[in-house]
Order: sequence, then C-alpha cells, then structure tokens
Amino acid sequence: MERAGPRRPRAGGRPARLVGVTRSLGYQPDGWSIRARKGRPVRLLRFRIDRDGWLASRRHTVTIEGLEACLPMFGLGAGLEPLPDAVEPMT
Repeated sequence: MERAGPRRPRAGGRPARLVGVTRSLGYQPDGWSIRARKGRPVRLLRFRIDRDGWLASRRHTVTIEGLEACLPMFGLGAGLEPLPDAVEPMT
C-alpha cells in the first residue's frame, strides 16, 4: 500500500523531530554507520555528547548505585584508574 503525502526527513530511520530532540539535549552528530534492519542495509546517524554538553543540558541530578561492581566491565579499577589490560579508548 502506497503512503499518501510527502515523507518526513529521516536520519537512519529516525523521524527528523527525534533528531531535533537529540540535538536539543546537547548531543552532536558523530558520523554515519550502516547496519542491517530486517535483512536490509540502513544508514544510521550516530550522536555523541561530551561532558560539557551533558552538564549544560542536564536537568536532573544523577546518582549511580552499585557502580563499584561494574567498573571492571568498563576497564576501570576501584579508584577509576584504568586496569592494566584495559582496551585503549577510541579516538
């Protein structure tokens, strides 16, 4: 069945209004990637937020409970220092 009317602009399947909300929260475009969706390639717009952007758009105080147990999953030790065998961050 053919859809009537003009199509809304999309970024990797996201309606343009959702991209606008993402940007309003301080996220910046971080390039494109190709992924499979239902067996077909889809071009996806990636977003990233840095600390300054997050602090500028932050609306709530965030508390993380149980972080210590998760630190090794992020390659960090108890004092937030990198573990010796941790993977180097991507640049």
